Amino acid sequence: MEVTIGDKTIELLQGDLTELAVDAIVNAANAQLVLGAGVAGAIRTKGGPAIQDECDHIGGTTVGQAVITGAGRLKARYVIHAVGPRMGEGGEDVAFTGAWSLAYIRAAHAYVKRRAPGVRLAISGWGGAGQTLTPVLAGLDRGLPRDIVFTCLNPGQGSVAQLDILANIAKHRETWAIPWLEGDAKLWHPQPRVSLMREHVKLAREQGLNGVVAIHWRTEEVRANMNAFAQFAFDPSRRQTVEEFYIEDAREQFGEVAGNELAPLLARMDSEQWFDSLASPEYYPYNPGWGRLKPDLRARLEESLAAVERTREKVRDQVHSENIAWLAANLRFTLLLDEVSAAIEPAYRLKERWSLDERLDVAQTAAARAALDAAPIEKMFAVYASRVRSRGELGILSSLNQKVWLQFVELRDFLAAAGCKSPPQR
Repeated sequence: MEVTIGDKTIELLQGDLTELAVDAIVNAANAQLVLGAGVAGAIRTKGGPAIQDECDHIGGTTVGQAVITGAGRLKARYVIHAVGPRMGEGGEDVAFTGAWSLAYIRAAHAYVKRRAPGVRLAISGWGGAGQTLTPVLAGLDRGLPRDIVFTCLNPGQGSVAQLDILANIAKHRETWAIPWLEGDAKLWHPQPRVSLMREHVKLAREQGLNGVVAIHWRTEEVRANMNAFAQFAFDPSRRQTVEEFYIEDAREQFGEVAGNELAPLLARMDSEQWFDSLASPEYYPYNPGWGRLKPDLRARLEESLAAVERTREKVRDQVHSENIAWLAANLRFTLLLDEVSAAIEPAYRLKERWSLDERLDVAQTAAARAALDAAPIEKMFAVYASRVRSRGELGILSSLNQKVWLQFVELRDFLAAAGCKSPPQR
């Protein structure tokens, strides 16, 4: 049987592989390159010890890789020893991922070399335990050309520093880390990460990495994180502490007097990771667990908001005053989202029970209606709209509208249909 593809012909033959007078035959090898039984044994028997001697000299290879040796006494000129995944030994998913990744990246590299020889190729992916890229990095490093750049997103949406293996890879190829200026699991909330930027960029230098690349979605919210990233990337030896950074940054944003008052608060929020436990993962449907505050955090944020507003009263410069108002709106929105989610939850849980064909209690339905009516949802939207300064913030406002407002309207209509009506909200 023959098949022609372009100017090439593929012929399917039935016969003895070891008797073919061709350029090369392919052996399904093991990682140790030991010619055992089956086809490999036939190759060893007919080809003689020279083939195994060459394999022993090479010393082995990994899944997705292949090595070539002479063919000894065979009629072929060479034997290609290709190591494929073995089923039933565990780790098949990783083995297959590594094998097909290697093949596709090699193909992409060859294409780029042909069509755009001046263009560099970089590979990247999610870092951390349980992610696809992490367990195959070492194998890809061994199997891919040295001019391919290796990058990897820092684990935990940037809450954890880059993988240690990048330091080993950086010894012989260009390697970058990718810190996150913000994680997309908290895109409705403040994410002060100056301390993380400082830690991750400095570590990249210690690891001998060639560069760092930052990832983000919003713009205004991550301004301080971006400034810190840029400063430490430009000079990783910079000895500035997180507290010193915020003093410098707050003076620029709020003026010297107000900056001196607010910088310690901002540094504590960052270093103590005040907002780390909050959730607003936009890639999932909204539920009333989003943005909920523990009592101690809520108390700290209320005290902080009061301090920020007192400081604003002392400021006369319009730009500085607007920047402080923007900071206050961030804190106020965080408090209001907690209140709105808490008010939505009773109706949300009732609807869950109704979907399971449970009978609804009249008193509970009325209580849920009262809680929903009391939700400060219009105030929350007004506060967020007051701080919009960029397209990134408009995107979040759109997300709030699609998720929180539509959920609110859906629950209001559900309760109305359940016999607990109230005047519609604008």
